[in-house]
Amino acid sequence: MYVVGIISALLVLGTQVMLHRNLSWLRLPNTNEIRLQVKPGDHHISIIQKRLQAEDVEVTSMHVRRTDEVTVVHLAVQSEGPTDMEKLTAVLETMPQVVDIEIY
Repeated sequence: MYVVGIISALLVLGTQVMLHRNLSWLRLPNTNEIRLQVKPGDHHISIIQKRLQAEDVEVTSMHVRRTDEVTVVHLAVQSEGPTDMEKLTAVLETMPQVVDIEIY
């Protein structure tokens, strides 16, 4: 059983080394969820999408719920590189169509 124990220990050790390495070469996309309250209007959502695309942020899914006072937009977004949430928040805050922002 010594051989089985040594092989098992080497497998565990090799797995630990591989999992604790810097895996930046995998280039996994960063995924976030954004909830926006937007002033009513059909064109506001497309303006927000274009602005996010200009910041290299891809909208992967969107859910829109409209009320009389406000439109609530849930966005799932991905970016290839590290996205600075402060920068993204600052971009969205400058848009007059956006009333409220929540980033998860």
